[in-house]
Amino acid sequence: MKRLDTHFTKSLPARALAAAVLLGLAAPSLAQQDAALPKGNSAEEVAQRRAANEEQLRLAEQQNQQNASNAANYQQALSEHQAAVDRYEQEKTAAEAEKQRLTSEHEAAMEKWRADVAACEHGDRSRCAPPPAATAP
Repeated sequence: MKRLDTHFTKSLPARALAAAVLLGLAAPSLAQQDAALPKGNSAEEVAQRRAANEEQLRLAEQQNQQNASNAANYQQALSEHQAAVDRYEQEKTAAEAEKQRLTSEHEAAMEKWRADVAACEHGDRSRCAPPPAATAP
């Protein structure tokens, strides 16, 4: 059995096709050599276009730097905001815990007071509240 690539390289149409493909691949590099002075343009027009392109590149790089700076500032502000939210949540949790502690203490004091009143009313004078101090006229 013959190899397919050997067959193509021996036939004239295949060689012509291969030459056309190679020329097509080489054409961009040949065009780049002539790009220094495009057809129909003067050296002055090319220089002006090149200067305009360089200015546009400078402005684009400046904009990219500004965008990077803005993104960094945004990330910093976002981090600071998240830290503030985290502090608020911690303070809120601490305040809720303190409220619960005070509520529990109040409920315990009220329960003790009710028990003392009930015991006092049933004759346990040791659990009665002391009489109010007499005020002088």
